[in-house]
Formats: sequence, C-alpha cells, structure tokens
Amino acid sequence: MYQTVDLVITPEEMAEALRPFKLFISNTHVPVGYGYTPTDDFLSGYKSLYDMLCRGEHIDSRRDHALLPHFSVTSDIDTVRYGRRHTYEGREYVLYEGTDRGIPPYIAPFALSVYTEDGKVCASTRASYMAEGAHIMGYQMVYPRLGKNEAASHGVESEKEWASYNDYMLFREHIMGITSALTIICGGVKKKTSVRISDNAKEAIPRFDCIQSYGLTVV
Repeated sequence: MYQTVDLVITPEEMAEALRPFKLFISNTHVPVGYGYTPTDDFLSGYKSLYDMLCRGEHIDSRRDHALLPHFSVTSDIDTVRYGRRHTYEGREYVLYEGTDRGIPPYIAPFALSVYTEDGKVCASTRASYMAEGAHIMGYQMVYPRLGKNEAASHGVESEKEWASYNDYMLFREHIMGITSALTIICGGVKKKTSVRISDNAKEAIPRFDCIQSYGLTVV
C-alpha cells in the first residue's frame, strides 16, 4: 500500500517544495559515476508540462514521456547506493541498490479519474497515468504504507521508523501549507478530492484537459 500527496502547483512553487531535496534515479540503470539529477533538469520539464496543462492540451504518456519522469527523493544523497556494474550497448552502468534511510519517497505523474459507482460520484488518482486515454493532471509524491507483515520483513514496526519518512512528511507538510483540496461539481454533485491545488494554480485548473473532458466545474 502507498500514501500519496497529489498536487497541482506552479513551477515556482514546485521549485520551493523540492529545495530541501536531491532527486535521483532508482527505477532504471544509470551511467557509472552518476550522483543525482539536478533539480533544475526536472523543473524545466515540469514547466513545459504545466504550460501544456494550462493550455488545455491532452498529455499522452507515450508522446510526452520526456515530460513525465519518475524520481526518488532524499535529503541525504550520500546514503544512496548504486552497484552491480554492467555493460549495455558499449557503456558502463550501475543499478540502484538502496539507501541507509529506508525506502525513499518518489515523485511521478498522476491522472484524475471521475466516475459514478452505486449512484455516487467518485474521483480517484489511483489509476495509472500510463493507461491509454488517461487524463494526466499533475504530480504526486508517493511513499509506502507498510502492513504488519511487510514492516516485519524490513525489520521495523512501521514505515515511520525510517529516516526517509521524515522526507515524505517534510514535503507533505509544505504542500499542505500552500494548497487546499480541489473541490469539483460533477452532474450537480459537489465532491471534495484528494488533489491539493495552490491559489496560484487554481485559476488555470478549469482549463485542464481532465476538467474539460469530464465536464467538471471547479469550486
């Protein structure tokens, strides 16, 4: 299971939220000597993504994959380990092996789904943003929520024992302080969602593809 912070904020606000952290690749191999990815590299793509969303463009996960990277996040990059050196297409690479701080949180895109179930309006950010036709809306920070057995397998009672949990909470508390919950009206029904939006981003939200496609009104 996972816990998330789903958010739509401006590029400037994202830069401030990520200021305490370093971003690093954990889901694929990296060249030997890789340390971390400069935050400005991510922010450049995030600005392009945000601008497209503000123009009401549909984001396609295949066509626009360069604007949809996945990065792990840490406040202590020196604890991140890479190993298992190997050769691929004539170049030397290593694989992510873990950190000394528990499983790190990561940031990735999310999509908004709105549907009716048992006569109730539902809004979800759980569906894969890579699914065909998905309405990508913004980014989320994701962190494990360990069940009892899973926690025991990691030698802890809860994910809250990991130092990486402090990184997740630091980011979450910052976001909660600069945003409010997105509330929508769908088919005459008012629905509060898990998506957090800043005042600066709220003016643009009604133009987003996901809002237009579902015929939603932003409150």
